[in-house]
Order: sequence, then structure tokens, then C-alpha cells
Amino acid sequence: MTQDERVRFLVDILLEEMPRFRAEAERLPDTPEARRRLLRGLMNVRPPMPLCKDFLNEQDKLLREETEARGVVSIGKRLQRYAATRQTLFSPASRFGRATSRGLPPTPS
Repeated sequence: MTQDERVRFLVDILLEEMPRFRAEAERLPDTPEARRRLLRGLMNVRPPMPLCKDFLNEQDKLLREETEARGVVSIGKRLQRYAATRQTLFSPASRFGRATSRGLPPTPS
């Protein structure tokens, strides 16, 4: 099953559970992006209750494949990038040559 087929399958199950959203769903464009947004929206408004195993298996496959395609961002790399950006853009040391303990430039005497 392709990702788009999987999304259609999941949307169909959710619309069967929540038919009040069917008319609204039919007005959306028939594109993979719109169907994926619809799936996300339906999952957000669905009340907590048990789901069939087929839904859970296909949802798991969908999310795993999306994670593999996008990759996982390491928090360590994000913090390193943030620290490097902060140092060069906002650090008083980079603007005034040195910094005080409060992070502000020393006042002239």
C-alpha cells in the first residue's frame, strides 16, 4: 500500500466513525497534501476510544515511513546550532570584545 492509499484508508475509517465531517471532507481538494491534513484534523477531533487493529497497523506504518523520509533531528545538534547562532548574533562579547557577568558591555568610566 502506498502512503497515499494508506492515508485514504485511515481517513475512510475515521469518516465512518464521524460521519458529521464527511460533507466538509468532500469539499476539500483531492490532493495528497489535503488528504494528509484531513487525516491529521480528524485524528485531532476524534474522541478517545478504541480503534480497530487494522487502523493502528496502517497508522503505525504511515508514521514510521514519514519519520524515515524526514529523518529525526537530534536535540544535541539543535542546541549546538542554537548556541552557535546565539554566540555570533547576540553575544555582547562578539559586539564589544568582552562581556561582563551580566552579559552587558561594561559602562564607560
